[in-house]
Amino acid sequence: MAETIVLKVKGLTDYKDDLDEIVAAVREALPDADVAVEDPQRMQKGRYGVVFGEILNVSFSFAGGYAFGKVADAITKKAIEGWKRHQAEKAFPRPRFINFYGPDGEVLKEVKINKETIADEDAFLVGDREGQQSTEDNDK
Repeated sequence: MAETIVLKVKGLTDYKDDLDEIVAAVREALPDADVAVEDPQRMQKGRYGVVFGEILNVSFSFAGGYAFGKVADAITKKAIEGWKRHQAEKAFPRPRFINFYGPDGEVLKEVKINKETIADEDAFLVGDREGQQSTEDNDK
């Protein structure tokens, strides 16, 4: 049975412009996965609201491991690229949030992308972390 990954955008955000790139990155990272995109939640007609941030919820049919790290990193990289394209130059850029959920709804990882956190993009990535040696360690 193939792994399933569901992407869901909350609110009216710039994420919807980046979804094709994010889906392509997921399919490249894990080609056998079933990737579904749920329609963004829309406000009822006649109502107004303020969108503080852009939220992408990602649900996995599996938890942790190499495949999770690879997919989470691919989504995060594309989300950062999109934030830079849509928000970075604005006077008051909206932050982006990515919430990664496991099969039981548990939060596996949360990412916040804004001017303060964007300085160290590698801090967002799941891969190359604890238990893995960096290339610098291998050169010694």
